[in-house]
Amino acid sequence: MLFFIAFLIVSVVLAQGALVWLIAYMLAPGGADFSLWRGIVLGVVVRVWFGLSRWVLESRISDDWLMLTQFIGTLLLVWMGFQLGFWRTFFVVVIFWIIELMGAYFLVAENGSAWLIGN
Repeated sequence: MLFFIAFLIVSVVLAQGALVWLIAYMLAPGGADFSLWRGIVLGVVVRVWFGLSRWVLESRISDDWLMLTQFIGTLLLVWMGFQLGFWRTFFVVVIFWIIELMGAYFLVAENGSAWLIGN
């Protein structure tokens, strides 16, 4: 059971890294070329950032400020990782967050996951 949970976590983190890479690759200028491994490593770093910021800041600030802090941190990490311009990085992070929030809503939220469990 523990192996299955670890497998799920690793696969989600790898998928997030591939998603960040795909979005950045599509929005990058024509001459930009970066490897998929950079995206996967960046996905791991972003996931660690999410967990660390939640662990450190959750008791100190509200959820809204925590989401804003995580967004800005993700923006900085993607900017440093892919070295895109500000607006391209901003749109990469916005698209990534929209996909992440939609996934969380449809898989975790009570009303959003009704299609999954047949209610």
